[in-house]
Amino acid sequence: MWKNKSHPKGMLGKAAWNKGKKMSKEAKEKNRLAQLGRIHSEETKAKMSSAHKGRKNSKEHSDNISKAKKLLVKQGKHNWGDGTRSKERARIYNSREYINWRIKVFKRDNYKCQTCNKVGGYLEAHHIKPFSLFPNLRFDINNGVTLCKSCHIKTDTYGAKIDKIAAFTEIPIPEPIKKEFKIESIYPKQDLKPKF
Repeated sequence: MWKNKSHPKGMLGKAAWNKGKKMSKEAKEKNRLAQLGRIHSEETKAKMSSAHKGRKNSKEHSDNISKAKKLLVKQGKHNWGDGTRSKERARIYNSREYINWRIKVFKRDNYKCQTCNKVGGYLEAHHIKPFSLFPNLRFDINNGVTLCKSCHIKTDTYGAKIDKIAAFTEIPIPEPIKKEFKIESIYPKQDLKPKF
C-alpha cells in the first residue's frame, strides 16, 4: 500500500480506525450498489490475475471448500458426475437431427441474429427453453432462435448457467434421456489403427 509513498508518521504503531468494526446492512447494500455493473479494464484484470497466481488457500479454507462440495454431492446438487450427461449431449450435438434443427432455425430467421439483427457471421441456434431441462423440445423448431455469439452469451441459460442455477435450487435436472429414435453421427466412423 505504501510502496511509492512514505508512511504517515502519525499512523505508525496505531491500528486502523475501522479495525474490528462491522458494517451495517445499509452500508453494505450501498457499497454493493456502487460496485454493481462495474467493469474492470483489461490492465486491471491482468493485475488481479497476477496477484492471485501462486496463492494457496489456508488448510482451514481448503477444508471448508471440501466440506461444502461434499455436502452438495450428498444433497445431489453437484454440477459434475461420471460424464454421462456430457457424453449424451455431445452425441446429440453431432447427430443429424440436431444439425437439421439448427439449419431449420437459421433458415427461418434468415441467418440473422434476432436480438441485434446482425446478418451472417458466427451464428448460434439458442434453445428458448433449456436443452437440459426440456428434452422433449430439443428438436422443436419453435423452441429455437438464431443469435450471434455475443447475444447468446447474454442469455440467462447460456452454457452451464442453467445447471449452476439448478444446482442451488429445486429445479430437477433430468438424467440422460434414452429416446426411441436412433441418433447417428454425421461424421463417418474412422479406423484409428495406425497405418504404416
